Amino acid sequence: ALPSVGLGAGMTTAQQKTNADGDPELDTNKPIIIDSQIFSFAVAGGGAGSVALNGSLALNWIRNDIDAHISGGATATATNGTVTLLADDKASMSVLAGSGGGAGSVAVGVGIAYNYIGGDPDNPGSSNVNNIQAYIDNATINASALNITARSDADINALVVAVSGSGSFAGNGAISLNWIRKHVDVHISGGSTVTITNDVALLASDTSDIRSIAGQISGSGGAAIGGAVAYNEISNTIEAYISGTSSVTSSAGDVKVRTLSSANIFTIAAGISGSGGVGVSGSAAVNLIENDIRAYISASTVTAQDNVLVFAESTDHVQSYVGAVSVAGSVGVGGSV
Repeated sequence: ALPSVGLGAGMTTAQQKTNADGDPELDTNKPIIIDSQIFSFAVAGGGAGSVALNGSLALNWIRNDIDAHISGGATATATNGTVTLLADDKASMSVLAGSGGGAGSVAVGVGIAYNYIGGDPDNPGSSNVNNIQAYIDNATINASALNITARSDADINALVVAVSGSGSFAGNGAISLNWIRKHVDVHISGGSTVTITNDVALLASDTSDIRSIAGQISGSGGAAIGGAVAYNEISNTIEAYISGTSSVTSSAGDVKVRTLSSANIFTIAAGISGSGGVGVSGSAAVNLIENDIRAYISASTVTAQDNVLVFAESTDHVQSYVGAVSVAGSVGVGGSV
């Protein structure tokens, strides 16, 4: 026989902090690339003759600072070659939080996923971000070509599911909370002198993605109540610039200063409740992309034989699907936002 009361709980926490710094003393054939990954699974389940209570919680945080630079009065010369600075971040999370329960009388369950790339999970209002930067500051560069690139490709994949069933009352919730906060920076500054034969290329790019699904199913002979909530936020600064009385010359090519942003959010929040008496189901999804994208030349001299290009582009995109279904013998209520 099943016990009268059943309890289930699942919890995972994961945190990664990385600091990578590159300077002229490092091997230039090995760019600064960080590939941080978290796989997190929190699942709880239980059954009882009378009451079943279940909950799962997944907490995940990746905090990276990546820096490739030439600075401090250094001189770099590649007469017939290319000077390359590259900082590349590929942080990713794959998260599952789920709960399931069944009881003869009452079944209650909740699944929560709380995920951060950058920022501070203890303080959502914090200005802390992950920094990915490649730059030349107070340095002299002589080469055939110059490439300075900072790339960010952050991914959060979160699935949160809650299922419960009982003879009298069933209630559950699925909550998915996701944040990406980064500063991607490429620049020449500090009075640097850059003399290049062919092209000078500065590129800062970001392709952050959040894929979030929150779903709940509740069923009862008496009353069933359930809710699914998803909150997704991408808030990045992507910038490329030449500043600080620097001098940049391309004697036979182009000077290109570019920033590219292609952030994407895909989310589903859905709930289904069914009961013989009262059924209530609700779902809500909030999605926010508020990237700041900059490309500029300030207080500097830039000379090119061909073209000078200053270009900033954003192709951010949001897909959101929200739905709620409630079926009941007496009263059925459903709503979505």
